[in-house]
Amino acid sequence: MAKPIPAEVIDSVMNAEQSLQTAIAIRDKVVSAYLEIARMPI
Repeated sequence: MAKPIPAEVIDSVMNAEQSLQTAIAIRDKVVSAYLEIARMPI
């Protein structure tokens, strides 16, 4: 018999998921900003 998953576990998984999404979004912004700077003629 599978036990029901406790709400705390679901909550922490959701929070981790959110943090990951945020980290990826920040990384993408940093990368695109860097590429933009790199493309600029000096």
